[in-house]
Amino acid sequence: MPADESDDLVHIPLHAAELAAGVGAINSFEEVTDYLAFKRAWLRRMGISPHNAVLARVRGNSMSPTISDQDIVLIDTGRREIPPRPKNYRTARDPVYAVMVGDEARVKRISYIDTNLVALISDNPDLGPEFKNTADPDTLRIVGRVMWWGHSEKLP
Repeated sequence: MPADESDDLVHIPLHAAELAAGVGAINSFEEVTDYLAFKRAWLRRMGISPHNAVLARVRGNSMSPTISDQDIVLIDTGRREIPPRPKNYRTARDPVYAVMVGDEARVKRISYIDTNLVALISDNPDLGPEFKNTADPDTLRIVGRVMWWGHSEKLP
């Protein structure tokens, strides 16, 4: 944690791990490479505990146009429960989560289809959903809900 953290700001760690907006990213380590400062009051309004907040970079275009390649996402690791499908599910957008599918880290919208079946949904209209069984933790593990994303220029 940076020593210059004030009462108004919280420095959230940016991890070296990448979340694929596509097939999946395999991360051998989750080293903290930097910190981004967020207002403590904003985190509180969003319902995010600073202790559960982590940042990661997205790689790929399956969540485009919502989340682009190289965007940074703020993940609330305290929110791992997938909410039930809303009554207006045809017009409501499913929440975005950071997930592990086997060894691969991804960012996707998640929607319950049945008791133990969820759809991993991309925002890119060219890509169809994937279906995963939630009863098998080796198949799908929720890292946390993506609460914010920020666009950044592509890195060299």
